[in-house]
Amino acid sequence: MDEKTHHVSFGFNLGSSKKIPTSLFKASRIRTFLLPCQTWVSNQMVWNQLTCDAFVSSFKFLRLLDLHKTGIKNVPHSIGKLNHLRYLDLSYNIHIKMLRNSITRLQNLETLDLSYCGELIELPKNISKLVNLRHLNIDRCYSLTHMPRGFGQLTNLHSLTQYVLSTDSRCGGELKELYELNQLRENLRIENLRHKKDAELEYKAANLKEKQHLKGLALVWIEIEVEVGYDEMSIEALEPNQNLKSLELKGYRGVKYPSWLSLLRNLVSLSLLSMKNSQDVLPLHQFPSLKTLYLIGVPSLEYVSLVSESFKLPPLESLYIWNCPNLKGWWERSSNSIEEDEDDADNYGEISMITAKNHSLPSLSRLSYLDISGCPKLSSMPLFPYVEKLYLHNSNLRPLERTVSMGMISTASQENPTATESTSSAHSYSSSTLATSFTPLSKFKYLNIVMIEGSDGHVLQSIQHLTALEEFSLSNYNEDGMELEWQALRKLQYLRLYDHPKLTSLPVGLQQATSLRHLEIRNCPSLTTLPEWICEIISLQSLHISNCPNLTSLPALTSLKTLHIRRCPILVESCKNQDWVARIEKLWLDLAPPKEEDSEQTETNKEYELKTRGFTKTFGRCSGPTSQ
Repeated sequence: MDEKTHHVSFGFNLGSSKKIPTSLFKASRIRTFLLPCQTWVSNQMVWNQLTCDAFVSSFKFLRLLDLHKTGIKNVPHSIGKLNHLRYLDLSYNIHIKMLRNSITRLQNLETLDLSYCGELIELPKNISKLVNLRHLNIDRCYSLTHMPRGFGQLTNLHSLTQYVLSTDSRCGGELKELYELNQLRENLRIENLRHKKDAELEYKAANLKEKQHLKGLALVWIEIEVEVGYDEMSIEALEPNQNLKSLELKGYRGVKYPSWLSLLRNLVSLSLLSMKNSQDVLPLHQFPSLKTLYLIGVPSLEYVSLVSESFKLPPLESLYIWNCPNLKGWWERSSNSIEEDEDDADNYGEISMITAKNHSLPSLSRLSYLDISGCPKLSSMPLFPYVEKLYLHNSNLRPLERTVSMGMISTASQENPTATESTSSAHSYSSSTLATSFTPLSKFKYLNIVMIEGSDGHVLQSIQHLTALEEFSLSNYNEDGMELEWQALRKLQYLRLYDHPKLTSLPVGLQQATSLRHLEIRNCPSLTTLPEWICEIISLQSLHISNCPNLTSLPALTSLKTLHIRRCPILVESCKNQDWVARIEKLWLDLAPPKEEDSEQTETNKEYELKTRGFTKTFGRCSGPTSQ
């Protein structure tokens, strides 16, 4: 580097100040300093305070300064002297708790990125002096207690990821600070909305309806028990612009949804979280563009939507329904609408008995991802013939059985065209049947089931018809046999069996699953041996066994490339002297004895529980979680 160098980018992780070449300080007119490959380590500090101060003081012509993931605890006081600075990235510095007020001298600053600064408590009091600020990213700043007074003077703001109201009304800026911020774009999250009698007037001052460029809005109330009426009045004052594409309501305590909800016809994503009192049905037929729907923690909800004459459904692609214990069905049955026999679930194999009924049910014909957890009463749903991934955790299995029976009907009708009639296109907005050229569930590749405690193995009889299935996970199964036509599952590659207390041996029919590559068995205390015929499944490459204390030996699985044994002390001992085991490429043998309350499946359940509880924390952006 020499004095003429203007732009510097490090193409590697800057692990310590020792990696910074001393020649860098000769280039005193640097304008750009970038760390595109920086990785985050919680206890790592790239620079100590002295080095950081010296660095900032040396480059007074900086336009772009990237200090993300450098582990700094304090922003140098000298940063206020960077008069030309336009872009400052301090993200992922989890030890920063406050910013020096000198940062407000940066009159030309346009972008300030503080995302994932989890310990940041407050913003500078004089932040209103940053008159050219256009982008303020404080996403995932969970410790932020309030926004400073005067924030509303930042009228050039185009993006503001969240606005945090103080839980103490005596300090911090109120919602009226948003009144003139009508240039806001992208997503805005408003935290700590209060359940109080006079909130309506304050919330109306936010002027959300005039923010026509806003794409996503999240409204989050403080989670306390309150009277219902206050929220139902105040939420009306938070009416957003009708151009909104994404909406999240969390912690709202009203029974009814706001009247303006049905006006948001451009919604693509809708999330309703932790709404304990909500009983109202959703006007889903008024959302012609809705692709993603989250219903999480709505315990009083019994039905999702009204039955419309034409069975109009939004073009949902992803649907999440978690922890809705009283949810009975998608629509409430009426004498003039959808008829369902309580015994349909027992007749799924008798195609002729349910053909008319299943063809009267509407289909979510674009749904590819469905995740239902903690909904034991949910028995009635639209069919989902195009689903690719399905999670059913501690929930009723009848919706799956109905869709499977539809596939059986379609197959039968294609073999005998006079048996049934196809009356509409599979991709129509209000599809009630499918084109005969498509076989329902022919895209269904992933199925994960956690059985409700005490339920029987009835569902297994429908799984054998899922001929496109590639991954299958079954947990909490309480029967001793698992016999079904495994040969029909000709594409099955991954099989996971968790928490099967009565399972003594693998089902005989499994040897017909000739494409099986990965087998995982956890928490099966009655399992004593694996059958010799498993060696004939030459496609099997990976075997994971955990917490099966009575499993004594394995047959010679010479095709295996990966073997992982955990908390199976007897099995580990028997494998130690096996020549074929020694030849396995990836081998893990754990001698740890099984623990009563520390099983691997318990850990898995905890992870899922944390995922459910922490959903709204990781949810952050209105577009929903990044992954599942």
